[in-house]
Amino acid sequence: RNVARVRAIVGPGVGLFGVVKADAYGYGAVKVAGALAPLVDGLAVSLVEEGLELGGAGVTCPILVLGAYYGHTQSEVREEGLTPVVYDIGELQRFGSTPHRRKPRHAGAGTRDGHRWPVHVKIDTGMNRLGVLPKQLPAFLEMAARFPDIELTGMATHFASADMKDAESTREQMTRFRQALRVASAHGIAPKVIHAANSAAMVRFPEARFGAIRPGLALYGAMPPKL
Repeated sequence: RNVARVRAIVGPGVGLFGVVKADAYGYGAVKVAGALAPLVDGLAVSLVEEGLELGGAGVTCPILVLGAYYGHTQSEVREEGLTPVVYDIGELQRFGSTPHRRKPRHAGAGTRDGHRWPVHVKIDTGMNRLGVLPKQLPAFLEMAARFPDIELTGMATHFASADMKDAESTREQMTRFRQALRVASAHGIAPKVIHAANSAAMVRFPEARFGAIRPGLALYGAMPPKL
């Protein structure tokens, strides 16, 4: 019912990646993912281990790994068909040079042909915590072009205060994100999946829905008010 309500809010044409991090907010990730998978365009987790757990339980829909720490799990991420969200050039290089022993278990989020590895890049538009800084984006995109097995199928950002009454900082982040999308376009990158909005942003800022949203709490009944 909550998924249907979210769909009604954002309308058709907006992808929905259901967030099941932290054991689906304590409700049980495998159980919740099983219920959500037929209803959403993909799932989102924080940790590689969370994604591997879902894949091992038979979940085959696209799974985004939002967390920044991959350690030495790059091969596992690829072989299990998880879609990593990459935050810096060094991590991109590690993914690009990762050997893989077999084809992915299933297609990742935003994949076009099932052969190139779909990777998303997160832009730091003002969260000041994780992400490629806008000034670093051209170098990041040039590096990505050196790895023919990788395809940047997604671009993302995260709003620092979408649930706060003052909307100005969120609008500034949206402006920076659109600028980053233009930089990507100038480098010949047309991401299939563009996502920024969490539960609060999808309600308060329709213009932030882009091509997909990442609702978390809203799927569990904590629908944010439109302040």
